Amino acid sequence: MEVEIRYFPPSTPQARKPSPVFFYKKSYQWVQVMADNPTQKPGGVSSLYRYALARLWDSGVLWGVLSVTIFLALSAIHYEFPNFGWTDDIIPAPTFAKFLLASVSASSIPLVFLVTTLVAVGKKKHDFHSKLHRLLHIIRNEYCQTMETESTRLRILGRFSIEASDEIERFFASLLGKNGKDEIGCCIRVADSLYNGAYVTYGRSYWVSGSRNSISQRLSKRQGLAKAMLAKIKANENRVFLARDIKADDLVDDGVWQRLKDSKSGCCCDDDTSIQSLLACPINCRESGKPVMIGILYVTSPLKKSKCPFTERHGEIVSAIADVLGCLYQEILKQPA
Repeated sequence: MEVEIRYFPPSTPQARKPSPVFFYKKSYQWVQVMADNPTQKPGGVSSLYRYALARLWDSGVLWGVLSVTIFLALSAIHYEFPNFGWTDDIIPAPTFAKFLLASVSASSIPLVFLVTTLVAVGKKKHDFHSKLHRLLHIIRNEYCQTMETESTRLRILGRFSIEASDEIERFFASLLGKNGKDEIGCCIRVADSLYNGAYVTYGRSYWVSGSRNSISQRLSKRQGLAKAMLAKIKANENRVFLARDIKADDLVDDGVWQRLKDSKSGCCCDDDTSIQSLLACPINCRESGKPVMIGILYVTSPLKKSKCPFTERHGEIVSAIADVLGCLYQEILKQPA
């Protein structure tokens, strides 16, 4: 199955009414983000309630709740005192307070529900942004450290690809929640000039079976998935490949997958049960203004078909990570052999 990633041009900026400043203590703040210490939790969660109230104010919901409160109070008063407003009857203070309290309580139920929902959605987005920031933070650090300590391109490729694969594996395992316990893996192939530009596996994360080291094969540009991805890039189509079962016959029939076999043992790479479904995205760089596929990023799972943990929405995420890797691998491939 193919996931189409579409990029829409940014819309014309619309003037947005600013939220009232009384939701915040000051007009500016220092926002705590993910620190170098991975055990330190990122800040900002405590401001989610202020964010929710600000969103409700901007959308006019708070004014709506106030209007409903007044309407309910007046309706209750009119029901109890039908002549109120037409005569000089005076409503006793305890009775008025009782009606007002009942009206506020009734109208506050949807408000509490909306605030709770917005806080839950905001916390989920906050957690995702923190995890993504941590992933990119560690990848940058590993890249800089590897470039400083290693001298040859081959050693840089090997060390950086392994570290990046492990971090991407941890990110997706955490992102997928309870499905992440099912041994999410990651592999990175990079085009190697020593093998006529064939894509060689340089990075393989912890949960990908170690037996693949002996049976994994180079992927030629004229084979299977690499050929299909290059065709999409040539047609100026930005796609992410999603396979819910790599052993399905239609993958081979449609020419998007090739069952690679080890020439010595005769074992097929697809026989490895640690990879049954996957997301695959081209790692592109830019040369002369055109995209060039210098690698392939795989995120894998041992589950398949209906149990496959990947969906179309993960396409954007893996594509964004591949874009970052494209910039880094472009510089790595420039290093002396």
